[in-house]
Amino acid sequence: GPEDPRLFMDPTGIPYVVFNMDPGLGHRRMFMLNLATKKIVALRIVNRKQEEWEKNWAPLISEGNLYFVQQLNPLTIGILRGGTPFVKLAAVDENEDYYVSLARSNVKCFSCAHSIYRPHFFIIKKKAMQFTTLFVSNVVSFSGLVFNETVPNQVYNSDLICKYKRIMIPYSLSFVNDDAIVSVAIQDVQTKVLAQMMKIASM
Repeated sequence: GPEDPRLFMDPTGIPYVVFNMDPGLGHRRMFMLNLATKKIVALRIVNRKQEEWEKNWAPLISEGNLYFVQQLNPLTIGILRGGTPFVKLAAVDENEDYYVSLARSNVKCFSCAHSIYRPHFFIIKKKAMQFTTLFVSNVVSFSGLVFNETVPNQVYNSDLICKYKRIMIPYSLSFVNDDAIVSVAIQDVQTKVLAQMMKIASM
């Protein structure tokens, strides 16, 4: 079924969801759902062979055009990886645009060898048609608020800590009155919405 949904709005206010799904071919592909018309379209890069697994494209709207960030390292952006949709920040220079996303890293835990997923702030700059990576933060922990309610007390300081604190994946990012509102998936079983955690000015 559908995985890793990213919700965004086009400049006219129509909501869309981008997600990956196996259409029955044994390979995951990217799709986009128009929530107003309920129409689903498959996304494909013209003149390029499809990858065996295509996942985690992050939407980015600039000057009325829809782009997808397909990889963060190296930075690969197509006009039609991994993190929330990119949000445009307040203008600093009239000739440059800045966008922020919460991307995720995947590293191996040295004690249990399992993959651990954590979010990072990721900022890119667009000047003319050139995109440049400006900033990648350290892991964003949200002051421990994400896991505090989901990890049993007896688990702390035990070998089970990785089981309960292994996966934190960001899915949406928006700003209201300079406060960031973030939704994150925990252990692939629940989603938390965190509000008023950060300020744009602090970035």
